[in-house]
Amino acid sequence: MPIAWKNSRTSSGVGAAPALTASASREKHFVALDSLATLLGVTITHSHLVQRSPGDVIHGEPVTGLLVDGNVLECLGPTADTFSAVAVRAVVAPIDDVKVQHNSLSGNCRYLLRASSTASFGVRTTIVGGNLTRAAAVGVYYENAAPLEVPIIDGNAFRGILSTSSYVVGAGAAGYVGSN
Repeated sequence: MPIAWKNSRTSSGVGAAPALTASASREKHFVALDSLATLLGVTITHSHLVQRSPGDVIHGEPVTGLLVDGNVLECLGPTADTFSAVAVRAVVAPIDDVKVQHNSLSGNCRYLLRASSTASFGVRTTIVGGNLTRAAAVGVYYENAAPLEVPIIDGNAFRGILSTSSYVVGAGAAGYVGSN
């Protein structure tokens, strides 16, 4: 059953997302996403997402049509340099049409985006652009196999990442369009 959510800062999304929780503070509105499963056509915009437990801020398996745009993403979990701001896995279907753009990432996440493929299913369209990272060790990580389509990774300010060779790593590091 699709779940739609909206916070008072006009962010919204629709999809089958069983573990969606929201809570508000006096100063800012926070949306905590422990896990999103079977993401299909989900949009997350203009939100402040905070992860305080061990895990990814946004995690989906499989994913078709995910837009993460204009958010403040904070990784405040107890395990530094391990998890991702956005993690997608091709477990029972390919990953396709994932866009991570115009976000600000801070805290102790290892990756802005981790896209994991399997022997049976791969990663298709991914676009990562206009993001600002302040503390991640790696910008984009393609795990297990190269993407099936050439990814667009352009205009990101990967601050805090010490080497340009860590902007894009894994199987997709050699062939992407864009400069950062």
